[in-house]
Amino acid sequence: MGRMLRAMAQEFDVFPLTFEPEMAWGRCYEREWVAMKVKKVWFEGDCVICTMCVEEAPEAFDFSEDTGPQVKDGADLASCSEGIKQAAIVCPAQRIKYDLSNQSATDA
Repeated sequence: MGRMLRAMAQEFDVFPLTFEPEMAWGRCYEREWVAMKVKKVWFEGDCVICTMCVEEAPEAFDFSEDTGPQVKDGADLASCSEGIKQAAIVCPAQRIKYDLSNQSATDA
């Protein structure tokens, strides 16, 4: 099962948000996941207005009472990758979705 998920993630250049490195594919892939940078982020579904996304990644997300959470215009997603990944994990509505690239911070 792990090989199939990894192959799908590479083929579609996305990463499963429910990724548990220790449980799904083993600890050897944890470093690879951490090194991968966010290249695209978006919201799906209804927001519960908790503002956890802004607390976890204030450089990447903004919140407005009128529009809810949004990705900040001009945000450097690669440099905010860790915060975006953490925001996706803690979002109670699981609204935050993202795509990853293998580009490391030193390659940019």
